[in-house]
Parts: sequence; structure tokens; C-alpha cells
Amino acid sequence: MRLLVGIGMPTQPSRTSVVVSLPGRRRRLVLIAVTLACVALSIQKTTAIVLARSAPEIARKVDPGNALALATTADQQILANPVRNSPAAGALALQSLRRQGLNAYALRILGYAADTRGQSAKAAALIDLSAKISRRDRGSQIWLIEQAVRANDIPAALHHYDIALRTTDSTADLLFPILTGALDEPAVRTAFVPYARARPFWMEAFLAYAIAQSTHPERIAAMMNNAGALADPRNRELATRLIERLLVGGWNGPAQRIFLAVPGNTRSRLISPALDARDRTGADGAIGWRVLTTPVAQASLDAGLEGASPVLHIEANGDGSGRMAEKALFLPPASYQFTARTASGRPEAPGTIQWRLECITAGERREAWTRESGPGDVVVSFTIGANCTQQMLSIDLIGQEGRQDASVDVSGIAIRPD
Repeated sequence: MRLLVGIGMPTQPSRTSVVVSLPGRRRRLVLIAVTLACVALSIQKTTAIVLARSAPEIARKVDPGNALALATTADQQILANPVRNSPAAGALALQSLRRQGLNAYALRILGYAADTRGQSAKAAALIDLSAKISRRDRGSQIWLIEQAVRANDIPAALHHYDIALRTTDSTADLLFPILTGALDEPAVRTAFVPYARARPFWMEAFLAYAIAQSTHPERIAAMMNNAGALADPRNRELATRLIERLLVGGWNGPAQRIFLAVPGNTRSRLISPALDARDRTGADGAIGWRVLTTPVAQASLDAGLEGASPVLHIEANGDGSGRMAEKALFLPPASYQFTARTASGRPEAPGTIQWRLECITAGERREAWTRESGPGDVVVSFTIGANCTQQMLSIDLIGQEGRQDASVDVSGIAIRPD
């Protein structure tokens, strides 16, 4: 009969069945209560863990014994006054250590506390143990870097830089500027070469930072060259940025050396203004032709006939004008002849351009020659002196009042010894 209870049959429960069913309900209620208590405790512990680093005081109210919250509070007290001994911070770190054995965070804080008391050997032992337990504790690695620097132990300092940058993402913001400045020292650059050659995952981001921020990018260039990093195809974009930074600063010699160290680059690109298929992809960066645009005029490199060089095409609305293209050159002192050809892209829209060659010295430009050119050939003879080690050849579209629009094709650009 029990199998039928609850599916609609009108039965009277016996006294025995009532006595047996009550304990079952009680057991279910007890299990539910225990489960809810476990869930509440789990939520409490999880909340404390989440808040342990960001809001340790709140985490300790939720879970007074949370080891991470205790250690974080101690860390905050140490950082608030790093030169003064803090017994309270030490006590919190010890409490954290009792709650969680082999607690790298707490050991490091105890090391800090020992350091403020002048107990250098004890501090070193505690923080070294902290670093061995967890390589991810940024504070331990930074302290070890500082100690290595004080001891003038460059390999050890770079070893801990590498560990810190490999294990903690937020460390880059702190360490990249310091490491960039350190690379001004020849001994540091020499010791850094194996890391640049090994290319750990943080290296690309660091080199991009150093190229942009270093006050001596030519030293970054020398280090990368010594490491063979420029021969790595994965570093081509970095090499392009480095060359541009060097040219802007007037470091012409290093810029040329870096360019030639990149596989596939040729010396002819340094002295020839010829339009090249590589210019269409920007493969040569600041060494190749840079095509520019203005709000009223646009330039593009169009593919030439099969086997021929590209054609520079310029289009302008109304009397639009401005710089349309430029090419860095490194012609040695000598006499030269420049030749080029211009044509109307559309017969009904002829335009006039101006060729300009400038010498660049210490970032300053000095005009060597200019020449206006309509449709047809242009020839210019000129001489490069010893004080003109870098040049910039540029093409400007000249505005003409009343002109409806302009369309110009440029090809056959060349410079030959005269």
C-alpha cells in the first residue's frame, strides 16, 4: 500500500507510518540547515579572499583569521613608513604565518621588518625563502633586485628582473622605466644581451617601451644589434620603430647600421630614391618612401606595369596643396644628377609639383635645392657636401587659384653620380 501513497488513492495512514515518517523529515531539515551553514561559511571565506588584497580591513571583519588579509594589512603598514620599524606589522605577519604555513607574502614582510631594524642577514634569508616559495611575489623580487644593485651584482639583478617580469604582469609599469635607464650603462647592456637573444615573452613590450622612451636610443640599437635581435623576423616592426626614432634624433650612422642588419634590406635603398614595390607595404619604414595625405589632397603608390616600378599618383580637389611624399637618403659627398618624370593622371586635370632636397643635421633641415615640375621630365645637377650626411627628398603639390582639381603621376625617380 505504501507504493500507492500520494498518487490519488484515498487511504488512511496508519499510526506506524506516521511514526516512521517524522524522523525522515527531521533528517532532511537538519541536512538543509547544515548545507545552508556550509554555503554561508563558503560565501564568507570567498568574500574574505576576494577582499584580502584590495580591502584587507573589510576582509578581516568578514574572516578575522584570513592569512592574506593579515599579511596585506602588515604590508600596508610597512609601506606607509618603510624606514621605521613597525612591531605591529611584524606581529600581523607572524599571525598570518601561523594561519598559513610557508606563507611567502608574510615571510617577505617579516624580511622587510628585519631590514628596517638593520638585521640585513636575517632580512635576506627571509626574503630569499619567500622568493623560493613563490616567484610571483613582486615585493620579494624587487627587494632582491635592490640588494643586487647595491652589491653591484648586475647578473643577479637582471635575473630577478626577468623573474619579476615573467611572473607578475603589473611589474612592467614599475620596472620598464628603471631597466631602460639602466641600459645606458655599458656593463648592463652587455649582461642584457643574452636576455634580448632569448626573447622572453616580456621582451618585445620592453624593447618597444625602451625605443620610445630612452634618451639614448642609439645605445638600445647597439645592444639589439649585438644580441642579433634585428635578424629575428619577429622583431622587424621594432627595428622599423627604432630606425625612425634614430632618424628623428639625428643618429644617422646607427640608423643605417640597424637598417642593414635587418634581413632583406639593401644598401641601395639608402642612396636610391627609386620607387620600389616595398614602398607599397611600408616594409622599409622611415627609409622607404612615405606617402602622405591632406584634407584636400591624397597620394598613393599604384602598381606599375609588370616588372616596372610603382607609380606615385596624386589627386587633389580644387586648389589643394601640401606635402605628398618624402624619402630619406644617405648620399655620400659627391656631385649627382637627379631625374624624374611627371605626367597628368587625367588630361583635363594637370598639376604642378615641387621637388625639394634638404640636408638634415641634428634634426634641423637646410634646403639644398628645389625645382618646380609640370608634365614632362625634370633634371637637376647638385652637389652633396661633407656636412650633409642625411638628406630628405620630398614632393609637394602646388596649389593653383581657380584650378578645379589636379591629377599627377610621378615615375622614373633616380639619382646618379654626375
